[in-house]
Amino acid sequence: QVLQIANYLKSHGAGLFAIIATRKGVDGGAELTIREQWIVNNKMIIVLDDTDLENMLLSASSGGDPNKVIGQAIEDFRLSI
Repeated sequence: QVLQIANYLKSHGAGLFAIIATRKGVDGGAELTIREQWIVNNKMIIVLDDTDLENMLLSASSGGDPNKVIGQAIEDFRLSI
């Protein structure tokens, strides 16, 4: 399913960035596909799980910036390559 999302990512269309929201994360095959899409096609796909979404809601409710969770996910992804 990651490949289906990657197929929609185009520089002249939706852009080259996607967020997948999932309950428990993704399996190893999906992680490999996500890395491959970044390295080969410059398509960044970030996965947020329940914990990330909860942290975003808690941050927003306390007056913080929920975008920091996404920023951290991007940083973690880049450092994992």
